[in-house]
Amino acid sequence: MSPGRATRIAKGPWQPLIDEVLNTIGGVLFTPRRRSGVLFLAALGSSPRHIVFALLGLFTAMWAGRLLSPQAAIHRLGLHHGAGLLAGAALATYLPDGFFPWFLVPAAALLAALLVSALTPLLSRNGLPVLALPFVLATFVTLSTATLLFQGSLPLAEMQPLLPGLEQMEVWLGSRLPLLAQEYLRSFGSLLFLPSLTGGLLVVAGLLAGSRITVLAMLAGGLLGTGLLQVLSGGIFQKSAFGLVAFNAILTAAALSGLFLAINARSLVYAALAVGSSMLVAMALHPVLSVLGLPVLALPFTLTVWLFLLPLRMGTLDSERLGIWAPPLELVGRAEDNLRAFERWKRLRELPGPVLSLPLRGVWTVTQGPGGDLTHNTLLGAQAWDFMLLEEDGRGADWPADQVEHFHGWACPVLAPADGTVVALESSQPDNPVHAANTFSPWGNWLLIAHVEGSCTLLAHLRSGSIGVAAGQRVSRGQELAQVGNSGRSPEPHLHLQLNEGPWLASRSLPARFGSWVEFPPGETAIFHPLGQPDRGMRVGSLEGMDGQECSACYPFAVPGRQWRYTVTRGRRQEEVLLRLRAGLWGRLILDDGVSTAQVVWWPGWVQLLPLAEGDPDRLSLPGRHGLVDLMLLMLPALSCRVDGTLRTRCQVRSHGLAQGWRRLLTLEQDGDVELSARVEEGPTLSLLGGAQLGAQGKRRMKAEYRAEAHRGITRLVLTQEGGRVLADFRLQQNGGEDA
Repeated sequence: MSPGRATRIAKGPWQPLIDEVLNTIGGVLFTPRRRSGVLFLAALGSSPRHIVFALLGLFTAMWAGRLLSPQAAIHRLGLHHGAGLLAGAALATYLPDGFFPWFLVPAAALLAALLVSALTPLLSRNGLPVLALPFVLATFVTLSTATLLFQGSLPLAEMQPLLPGLEQMEVWLGSRLPLLAQEYLRSFGSLLFLPSLTGGLLVVAGLLAGSRITVLAMLAGGLLGTGLLQVLSGGIFQKSAFGLVAFNAILTAAALSGLFLAINARSLVYAALAVGSSMLVAMALHPVLSVLGLPVLALPFTLTVWLFLLPLRMGTLDSERLGIWAPPLELVGRAEDNLRAFERWKRLRELPGPVLSLPLRGVWTVTQGPGGDLTHNTLLGAQAWDFMLLEEDGRGADWPADQVEHFHGWACPVLAPADGTVVALESSQPDNPVHAANTFSPWGNWLLIAHVEGSCTLLAHLRSGSIGVAAGQRVSRGQELAQVGNSGRSPEPHLHLQLNEGPWLASRSLPARFGSWVEFPPGETAIFHPLGQPDRGMRVGSLEGMDGQECSACYPFAVPGRQWRYTVTRGRRQEEVLLRLRAGLWGRLILDDGVSTAQVVWWPGWVQLLPLAEGDPDRLSLPGRHGLVDLMLLMLPALSCRVDGTLRTRCQVRSHGLAQGWRRLLTLEQDGDVELSARVEEGPTLSLLGGAQLGAQGKRRMKAEYRAEAHRGITRLVLTQEGGRVLADFRLQQNGGEDA
């Protein structure tokens, strides 16, 4: 039995349908979360007529959507259901009591579902969402039909009766809120066609439960739209115009403040312009549609969002230059999800080039790093490193140290830090005597290697005549290129490395990332850095050159098809988790637990777990759930396979659990670091005992302890919170090699 089927049986046969309905109800206001759906359903439930017609429309459109496009993404996203629900709620407001609405509401839902299936592919070609257009058109057609059936104009929309007890609450709220505040709160209820104070309160509560960014955007957008209306009308309050403008301004602000545009200062200005435009469009459409006896509904919102999205999608406006990021439709999620994706996208774009390996064998000392006060303080050369071969006590040469040959680093091999092509070099400069420098040719002998990303690595102060490659030659990572020398502005033999923006000496230096290096702090155990920058004074070396026991058998993540079944205990709850190693696209190794996925990457001496980017076909991430793979990505992102006694590992991570202040309020991620330790356990079989501590700003937030055995993998993983409370305890039930 599959884990998914077991979970459905454990929850009950109706649970998937309930989840689908609640997520759809939450999604109609851009917060596809169960808890938002519950509160929106409660708002609809305040009026018996509304909830009956809304659910009638939802289930009719759901059935129609399954017939029209059962496997299409538009159905899985609930677009059919949402259009039917809104059509039913709108018609509950505008149709009179009687026999006909029971036929007209299902007909409108069917028409809305047909329009969703027809319009979504057409609009998506230009990168536009379908928004409210299907339900608006279906409602227009239905109301026009009803006008013919009733042989005249329909009665004006009236507030439907509320449930007993809510009328008194409505009166109590009305007696305590100013008129403008009442109308503003009713505008939120009007989003579900319930212009009541209690409905507005429940809608705001549902928005808060689903997306804090969205509710803030709606509040600000509504204030901006209605504020502009009051200014243009000379301060005269018009109830109908106020509700119409607030309704569309709220929706426009939500759509363009985090949903279809990632939030930053420029996108907020762009969204504010759209809110003002929605007010003008609403006021222009109102008299036109009034002649036809039709309400404006959400048509101004739909047209305005299209108007502001289309130039970005078509390239008429340069989004790169404007600094506005419009994620592809298939990646659009909650505002918080989009902002997290935008931050990850910015970080990836800011990475200048390849991951570099240390260009030297053995343990070397960083005598000067980025921004060093000796020679790394210029505009073009601030991002650079100097490496010298020093003893633990800081000595770099044998007595009397008056010849370059006395220095330990003299003539040591210099290795290519990454794959690339030699684009330029200089090899004719003589080496300086000790404590002398050539200020006329400060780089001395040098090599410039161009990488596929466009950046170039500069290796300088090389030994005269030692360069063994030619311009135009391809080189690979770890290949010997030259020897450490003392040419150029170099008083003592050392190697200078920097990553340049372009293939010339005078180009700007860029921040570089070094991978698979080990720090050797004096008097402490070694620290493995999967990725990072060595700082001044650090003694560093490559993991490949480190002595230690090979422990890769404890992490059998190399052969697709293996499975591990765990029993996980969270408080008093117990459940089973099936972890699978499968083959992904392009031959990638993918860890999959049914909730989330990660890519497994093998490096010389260690294994890395990488999160998959939004839109990746192998990516799986169920909203609101955190599985074993999520915990491994957070606490065990890099596992060293070469252990010498006890080895610590330090790497950077991002997590919502580390966020503070407003970032935590908006469920955003924060930078932090995780430090892992591992030691070999004595016994008949190879086993590792390891731990990890997650923290930020000097404070530890979470701790993990694990045990890994040869050929079996991770057999135990315990996650504890600060204070010692156990969050989750994973125990391996079955050998990974057996069929689970």
